[in-house]
Amino acid sequence: MLLKRLAFFMIFSPLLWAVKNPIKLEDLPKYSEELAFRIAKARVVLADYLLIRRDFPRLALVSDQEIDQWLLDHAAFMAETQVKQGVKANTNTPIEIKEHKFAFRPKKYGRALILNTGDGLIDIKGAGALEPKIGTHSNGLATLPEMIEEYVFEKLVHLVLKHHGQGDTIETYAVIDGGFNVNSNDQWHPAALVIRQAHFRRRNKEKTQKFLIEKVLRKYGLCTGWYRFKDVPYCYMNVQYSSERALVDFGCYHVREKFTDSLVYWGYEKNQDKALLLLDPNSPDSQPDPKLQILLREFRDFFNRVELALLFSNEQNAEVFQNRRRDLAYLIAHALKEQELFWESQKIEEDGRPKKRICGPDNRPIL
Repeated sequence: MLLKRLAFFMIFSPLLWAVKNPIKLEDLPKYSEELAFRIAKARVVLADYLLIRRDFPRLALVSDQEIDQWLLDHAAFMAETQVKQGVKANTNTPIEIKEHKFAFRPKKYGRALILNTGDGLIDIKGAGALEPKIGTHSNGLATLPEMIEEYVFEKLVHLVLKHHGQGDTIETYAVIDGGFNVNSNDQWHPAALVIRQAHFRRRNKEKTQKFLIEKVLRKYGLCTGWYRFKDVPYCYMNVQYSSERALVDFGCYHVREKFTDSLVYWGYEKNQDKALLLLDPNSPDSQPDPKLQILLREFRDFFNRVELALLFSNEQNAEVFQNRRRDLAYLIAHALKEQELFWESQKIEEDGRPKKRICGPDNRPIL
C-alpha cells in the first residue's frame, strides 16, 4: 500500500505545480507580434482583486475601482484581424475601438493573446483570430456566459486542488464584457474576454498522467469533457495544462452528482481511430466520493448559459449592470465558501468531534 502511494506521488506530484508568478516574455519559446485595439465599450464583469494585487504589487494599495480601470486600460483589447474582418465574416457585430498596442500570439494560439501591461504579462482568451470564420472556436471570440462559467470552474478547480493538497490552476484575473455581440451557433450573445495569468501552453499526449488527474477530479464530481456522438454521450479526457504544469482551460468541464457515461480517451496515438474505454460508470472507483463531492446546488445557476446571457446584455444601463455584477460576485464567493465549509464539516465528523452548525448569511443552518 505504501509503495502504491509512493508511486502515485512520484507520477502525480511533478505533474501539477503552483504558479507563483506569471511568466515573462523571454519564457515564450515562439510567438508573433500583431496589433490589438482597445475595446471602447468594454466593462468589467468579474475581477479577482486579491489575485491581481498579489501578482501585480504596484496595485496592492489601490481601490477596486482603480483596478477595474487598470483592466480596461491594459486588458480589454481585441486583435486587429478580428476588428477588421469579423463583421464581414459574420462572426461578430461591429467593435468600437480606441488606441492600439502590440500584442503577442504564441504558436497555435487560436483566439488568445498575451499583452504586456507595463506591470507584467497577462493572457487574454477571446481576443480574436488571425482569420475569423464561423465556428465555436474559429470565430476567435467567446460569449459572456461561457467566460463566466469558465471563471467559476477555474475558481472551483483551484479550490479542489487546494483541498486535495496537490496541484494548481492557471488562475483567472477577470471577465470583461466586450460591448458587442458574437455569433455562436447562429445565436447572438454578448462577447467577452477572460483575463488569465500569462502562461505557455503545453501540448501533451500523456495519457497515464491525464488519467490520474481525471480520477482525482472525478472523486469531487468533476469531469474535464463531455460529448455526444451519434446520440451516445460519454465523458472524455480534456485535461490541459501549461509548461508550469498547472491546469488551464475549463470551458469543457462539467460537474455531476453521479456519472452515468463512460470515460474514454480519444486517442492521439498513431493508427488509433477508436476511443479507448478508461472507466465504466459501473466500476467501483468511477463515482464521486460523497464526502468530497461538489455541492451542485450551490453552483448550478452559474452553468446555465441562457440565464447568464439574459442577466448581462449590452443594452443594460450602468447602474443595473453594476448591481448585477456585484450580486454575481457575491454568489460565487458564497458558493465557494459553502464548499469549503462542507469539506470542513466532513473532516470534523471523521475526527470524531461534534458536528458544528454551519450557517449562511441569513443565519440559518446550512449543514
